[in-house]
Amino acid sequence: MFFRYGFQRAALRAGLAFSQQVTPAEISNCADCLSGETASHTLTWRAGGQYAVLPQVKWLYTFLDVAYRATGARGEYTGGFCGCLDNTVTATTRMGGAMAGIGAALHPLPRFYLSPELYIRRLRGAHRRFIR
Repeated sequence: MFFRYGFQRAALRAGLAFSQQVTPAEISNCADCLSGETASHTLTWRAGGQYAVLPQVKWLYTFLDVAYRATGARGEYTGGFCGCLDNTVTATTRMGGAMAGIGAALHPLPRFYLSPELYIRRLRGAHRRFIR
């Protein structure tokens, strides 16, 4: 989701994104191989501002957002004749940073915008991994 509240050439912005993915880790040509799956999710929150640099081209804008991202993954794996490959992997990452770029506000329908954006993202944070 992405929200924008505009003034003349400037606007305030806020965005929220969530994604989830399940990845199997199975190898079918081996009786003693690892099998299982990893479920991961990412939540990104961002807020900032944008400004139309050229007054005659108000649909083209630059923006700067601050961002926070939380990522987590959990995997359950089994394998081996002795069961010695059975483990659980948990990983979390928390990051903060900024995103700066250029975008366009296209109006295919009244009161409806498409906003393709090209940006550079710099995030820094802490990563934690636990294997049991």
